[in-house]
Amino acid sequence: MRRLVNLIGAITIAAGVLLAVAAIAMTSAGADPVTVEILPSGSVHSGAEGDVFEVAVFNPPVVGLCDVAVETENNPSIHLETDLIISTRGQAILVPSIEDAPGQTTVTAGVLFGRTATVLLRLGPDGIASGGITLQLECEDPPPVTTTTTTAPPPTTLPPTPPAPPIPGTPVFTG
Repeated sequence: MRRLVNLIGAITIAAGVLLAVAAIAMTSAGADPVTVEILPSGSVHSGAEGDVFEVAVFNPPVVGLCDVAVETENNPSIHLETDLIISTRGQAILVPSIEDAPGQTTVTAGVLFGRTATVLLRLGPDGIASGGITLQLECEDPPPVTTTTTTAPPPTTLPPTPPAPPIPGTPVFTG
């Protein structure tokens, strides 16, 4: 009976260690990639070279650092120098020439996202952009929230000051 209890205890400890290792591995792997559709397939924008269109505003899955893969679903047409601009946290990230080839994927690493992001499309020399655009975001897990508590030292109390000794030759006040 005692061996059975020891065996059950060892199995319980081993299972606990295994669960702890799995939890650490899962939390250090980062967040799962998130797909954000910017333009559906078949979208067409036309205008003059350099025209900019706001094509999406979205809330990133994480406020923090992400790698962004821009995938274009394009028919065989090519529209050189068509750029995507991702604006967030007061900065603009240029993803250049997203339609230089059909079905192109362009990766931009290390984009620091704020609470919202705006995606702009800037037309190239032919003044046309066509096809679908999808962003694939792979973000780091946000750092854990830590709180620091400081304890103030206890108030210092001084012992009472003894009365000053009488000055010799002066009468003592009796009151």
